[in-house]
Amino acid sequence: MKNWFRRLLLLSLITTFLVILAGGIVRTTGSGMGCPDWPKCFGQYIPPTDISQLPPDYKEIYKVQGKEIADFEAFKTWVEYANRLVGALLGLFVLGAFITSFSYRKERKRIPILAFIIMVLVMFEAWLGSVVVESNLAPVKITTHMLVAFGIVTLISYTFVYERFLYNPPTVSLKIPAGIRNLFILIIALFVLQVVMGTQVREEVDRIANDPQGVAPRDKWISMLPGIFFIHRSFSLFWSGLFIYFMMQVFRYYRQNTSIYKPLLAAGIIAVVEIVSGAVMSYFAVPKAVQPIHLLLSTIIYGLLTLSFINMVLRSKSYAPNSLTAK
Repeated sequence: MKNWFRRLLLLSLITTFLVILAGGIVRTTGSGMGCPDWPKCFGQYIPPTDISQLPPDYKEIYKVQGKEIADFEAFKTWVEYANRLVGALLGLFVLGAFITSFSYRKERKRIPILAFIIMVLVMFEAWLGSVVVESNLAPVKITTHMLVAFGIVTLISYTFVYERFLYNPPTVSLKIPAGIRNLFILIIALFVLQVVMGTQVREEVDRIANDPQGVAPRDKWISMLPGIFFIHRSFSLFWSGLFIYFMMQVFRYYRQNTSIYKPLLAAGIIAVVEIVSGAVMSYFAVPKAVQPIHLLLSTIIYGLLTLSFINMVLRSKSYAPNSLTAK
């Protein structure tokens, strides 16, 4: 059962990233309202593939917030439906992880509790997804949806590392200078702020792309963005500089501790790719294919940062071999 718990937890983490990627594709293709109702899609468990499968007045039947929906497009409907299927798969994985977590109830009660919280948070995320649909993709709710996904990544990562330490505890506690710990917290907090600003930029792009008074040429979108875009772009350089300084400090103290250093190194490499993808969107008229990749990369960076931080915090505890087996 414990092996199944580890596998399901890992599958949950991977699927969370897939859900975020699928959500990015949904937004890029404008498929957010491909299924105007929830949990069904046009009142069906298997969505239609042709408009002939819908009643003549389907726009009126499935209107959102009193407004008729756009013309039916099978591609957008199935993109949104695929997004929901990936979300359902995540739900099954976290449910399985919760059930198998009871094998730890005598050794460490915290693990079933964490698994339960993860399951509840995924359920809340699914409900929030329905609220996003019902609100016709309200910007604030979309940003909240993203932040909850980050919370799921954090909890799964913590549970995964904590469970590993349960059976393979470090023999020596890791000393963490307060300056490094606080700087690490600042790095993560500023990165989350950067992601939030990125979602605001994305919402502005959506507004320009769906302007009822006429859609501007795609190569003009960047020049039409408000100041938040320029703050977001400049802030990425500031964060990168701070992160480089932080990496120098980590390398000085923890270069032989691979569980801390390697995730940070991977995050730094991916951050370079993330900046390049942002530049591509800025200078090449916001290519559709790059947008979900940009979103996915930011999530992976966040996951690596939290993974490294969790390893650092847990290794700083006095986890002698017997301490983790206490109830």
